[in-house]
Amino acid sequence: MPHVVRTALRAALVATVALQPLVAQSAGGIDPRATQSLRFRNVGPFRGGRVTTVAGVPQRKLEFYLGASGGGIWKTTDAGNHWNNVSDGFLSTGSIGAIRVAPSNPDIVWVGTGSDGIRSNVIVGRGVYRTTDAGKSWKFLGLRNIGQVGAMVVHPTNPDVAFVAAQGLPFSNSKERGVYRTKDGGTSWEQVLFVNDSTGITDIVAKPDDPNTLYAAAWRGVRHPWAIVSGSRDDGGKGATGIGALPHRFVLHPHHVRIDGIGIDVRVVERSQQQCIHAGDLRPRLTRVIRAIHASLRLLRLHQYIDATR
Repeated sequence: MPHVVRTALRAALVATVALQPLVAQSAGGIDPRATQSLRFRNVGPFRGGRVTTVAGVPQRKLEFYLGASGGGIWKTTDAGNHWNNVSDGFLSTGSIGAIRVAPSNPDIVWVGTGSDGIRSNVIVGRGVYRTTDAGKSWKFLGLRNIGQVGAMVVHPTNPDVAFVAAQGLPFSNSKERGVYRTKDGGTSWEQVLFVNDSTGITDIVAKPDDPNTLYAAAWRGVRHPWAIVSGSRDDGGKGATGIGALPHRFVLHPHHVRIDGIGIDVRVVERSQQQCIHAGDLRPRLTRVIRAIHASLRLLRLHQYIDATR
């Protein structure tokens, strides 16, 4: 046995020494050759439905949470070798839309219920929950009628400050759509952004170096038994108009509006850069682009349907 141990240690030492030049060769990070043999593998869990959201715990490298379309919240503390459901008996719905671990406290985890993938059989969300003991227990924090949750943001230094992107009820219009903010750990909520009763917020992110600057993505998504309403002229027009509400130090650069396939990428740059133009100058152009994308998506769906029926 000692011989086996010594052999293993020598092999590990050789591997470490061999990898060091690869890591050092790249000034921007790890040399691609150091990771080219890595492969993704399925780590489960093999029940609970589709995985709709995942979150890792930076302070605990092997600890992860996942939310399912109907199976609630699952947790692993050994990088996926074992999974345990931690939400049974606490949540009033098994549909999970977003999970966010508080950056400043790994025991505090926020969860928004309601998967934002609104299929015809989607389970409706039932508000927001939070744990302060790493998933051993969960407390309901309200917002029961906001429907599906697309994303959440937790302040990097204050775990009691959080934002919720409410996509809304999937089968009807509702005034509960938009962005909600709490400053007291979920005791009270304020609706800080509202577009209209059929357009919700499907994503929200905070600027990495400035948590007070957030960006939200609006989407009109309503599900009917026979079809889904995805986007609209109002959605495109209001979305383009909303760009004008960017922070004053940001504007849109004409060369940074790019269409890739059926997606659109709009980048912002500092006002101090030369040849910048005001966001308002791009509104008509962006409105036409967004409407053209919606039309292309409808044609794509029709083409896929025709192919499927042949």
